[in-house]
Amino acid sequence: MTEPRKLRVFLCHSSQDKPIVRELYRRLNAESWIDPWLDEENLLPGDNWILEVNKAVESSDILVVCLSNNSVTKEGFVQKELKNILDVSDNKPEGSIFVVPVRLDDIKPPERFKSLQYVDFFPEDRKKWAFQRILKSLETHSNSENTLRVETRFKGLTKTEIQVLFLVSKGSTNKKIAESLHLSDGTVRNYVSSIIEKLKISNRTEAAAYAHKHKLEEFLSKTNNT
Repeated sequence: MTEPRKLRVFLCHSSQDKPIVRELYRRLNAESWIDPWLDEENLLPGDNWILEVNKAVESSDILVVCLSNNSVTKEGFVQKELKNILDVSDNKPEGSIFVVPVRLDDIKPPERFKSLQYVDFFPEDRKKWAFQRILKSLETHSNSENTLRVETRFKGLTKTEIQVLFLVSKGSTNKKIAESLHLSDGTVRNYVSSIIEKLKISNRTEAAAYAHKHKLEEFLSKTNNT
């Protein structure tokens, strides 16, 4: 049985709040089921940091947004990052816990955060309690994600791409796939390229292996029976 992957948690914050955010990162990283993302820990020298941050936001399961006078009032990238996070969260299933606001000081949350329950990671004697509340939110989301993982393991692929992937996994050539799905050879090649890019793999052999590993045939059977 495949071991569930760790929950990907992105920490959004202002650089001026680094000391307290580092503390939060260390606590999250100590949890065996959480994979936190913090710029200074995950970015490598030479990385395009704007691109990498956006990629990290897109691939995260849940976002911990650290709100403070620094992050809410500071203009520039932090504000763009906050907007991007909220735009991404708007595309998540209704009712799912995706953004967890954490106040680092007594700041009024931005308008778009007002509908979300926040937790105060201050004063010092409340941090332990606050961290347990954060973990509870992450755990709730993680349980929900594990329940949905069977249905979302091919997330990002269109219906036709899933059909193409299935035929690739059965050893069909592009020509055979084109005949089966009534497509042109060129269109099938484009679909295969798109699948490889979306699944972050290298070639059709790896695509077939991915389909077998994630039980695509079982997935299609359940889908067709619903």
